[in-house]
Amino acid sequence: METNKSYKLIFSKKETSVSIISKLQKKVNYEENRIKKSFKIVCDLKPEIDTKKQIINFFIQEKKKQLNRSNAWNYLNIKKFSDYIVNLHEFNSEFIDFSCLKINDKIVSSHIGYKYKKQFYYIFPVYDPAFKKYSVGNILLHKLIKNCDDNNYQLFDFTIGNELYKKKLNNNDIVLFNYLNHNNFIGMIC
Repeated sequence: METNKSYKLIFSKKETSVSIISKLQKKVNYEENRIKKSFKIVCDLKPEIDTKKQIINFFIQEKKKQLNRSNAWNYLNIKKFSDYIVNLHEFNSEFIDFSCLKINDKIVSSHIGYKYKKQFYYIFPVYDPAFKKYSVGNILLHKLIKNCDDNNYQLFDFTIGNELYKKKLNNNDIVLFNYLNHNNFIGMIC
């Protein structure tokens, strides 16, 4: 049986949320210091419209590569889905959130997500695998979580998926569904 869960970091659970943020902070500090030795690093949590468009282009480019590498369904090859992403910068900025991490003025990690009633939804993260060794995705993720905590958000919703980082950074998970998968003919008929 396989389970699919939704993962959340609830900030009102102070004991666990502070511990989770602190552990991530230690890892991020190390990586940021490594980067700063050789590069200029900038985190932009409130980008202007031109940067938002760059984030969208970066997302589409890197997400297509990621989906192809993993042999996953590439929803960006369907025009209505890619058009939705391309036009996100036109949405009300009260509800949509763009952010990026730049090294030497080049976007190396980005996120496009939603925010509603002090709840943050981590939806479209992506990073340049050429910078994977610096954990650029984790650096941006930490900045987003810290920003939500500092601005009194109720929760940071990682949404569904069984990625390891979601399991490590949550203090609340909800089983959305379970399913049985048969491994052979006998399992299928039972």
